[in-house]
Amino acid sequence: MEVSWKIEPGTGCLLVPSLILRPLVENAIVHGVACSREGGWIEIAARRAGSRMELSVRNSVRGKGAAGSGLGLQNTKARLSHLYAEEASFSFVVTEDGIAGATLLFPALGMSALDEAENSGALQMKNVV
Repeated sequence: MEVSWKIEPGTGCLLVPSLILRPLVENAIVHGVACSREGGWIEIAARRAGSRMELSVRNSVRGKGAAGSGLGLQNTKARLSHLYAEEASFSFVVTEDGIAGATLLFPALGMSALDEAENSGALQMKNVV
């Protein structure tokens, strides 16, 4: 399994709901990577989009299955709605070329702009394979 991180500088100081990515990464492994004999890949990304934080989990997919109807995805969507009401969104797609992607978009809350400028680039991520 290949894991890649695309974490934009300055996003490390933003608040992310506890364990919000866990079901998405778990689904990526169980329903994507684990279904492939030759392995697969997962990409976890974070970026700031204006006043919002965007988190995404993408992965390779092998085989056919029900796309995005599981309990983990439903719970993630419900948690975002509970925490941020209309200010958050969640999407899940599986493309025809075998890539699944889940994207969370919610208000970017965290340090002040001055603190963020001083700390941008301070977060370093390690590949875990």
